[in-house]
Amino acid sequence: MIAVGKTDVGRQRTVNQDNIFVSTQPVGCLPNIFIVADGMGGERAGDVASAMAIEVFCRYIKDHTPSGEYLDNLISAVSEANTEVFAKGSSSSDYSGMGTTFTGAAIAGNVLYAAHVGDSRLYAVTEKKIEQLSNDHSYVMEMVRSGQLTIEEAENHPKKNVIMRAVGYSSVINVDGIIRPVARDSIYLICSDGLSNMVPANEIKEIVNNKTLTIEQRVDKLIARANENGGRDNISAIIISPWESEEEQR
Repeated sequence: MIAVGKTDVGRQRTVNQDNIFVSTQPVGCLPNIFIVADGMGGERAGDVASAMAIEVFCRYIKDHTPSGEYLDNLISAVSEANTEVFAKGSSSSDYSGMGTTFTGAAIAGNVLYAAHVGDSRLYAVTEKKIEQLSNDHSYVMEMVRSGQLTIEEAENHPKKNVIMRAVGYSSVINVDGIIRPVARDSIYLICSDGLSNMVPANEIKEIVNNKTLTIEQRVDKLIARANENGGRDNISAIIISPWESEEEQR
């Protein structure tokens, strides 16, 4: 396995509220972990929310005796992060209303497990297709799912960036759990909306699948393309290739 993640402030923001975490080595009860958290709620608060959510998540995974399946532990750790981020947001006007998306994934054996809240995305990419494994917890995507909007209408809707679910927004959180078998040719991408809103899915697929580039070069190219297309938000991307190795990248 090889995984590389990077985050970039973009071209129109002065503060990067995204935070990421990448480890191909065990973290507590997890064999590996890959996280993108996109903070919101003011310049300082968004950055604090995303960093804090990752810190609390990793601490929980390290400190708690594993119980049940990997997915149970992922969801429990996100719930713990929500409790602490919400408490901090409630304790000070400086952090009032802060929150963060959170998409965390781990691969154990030939199975991918993920816990997801918000509109950062988890994709599975093969040579034939790119598949979004996560659901966007956004106002417009809820309208799409209920049949009130088409995907095309959602793309240009004025409330496109309104999030309906995030870590820290409420004392109680509903976390999506994802379990998928790892196909032999699959590569996984976790990204913030600073990438998915700026680069078309088919172009993301082509870059992620470009085996003439190293994984790091592919991440760099994704971020560069988002910036070339306007870079309106912070940009984060993690590429996880379960079947490639460091030796193959040299």
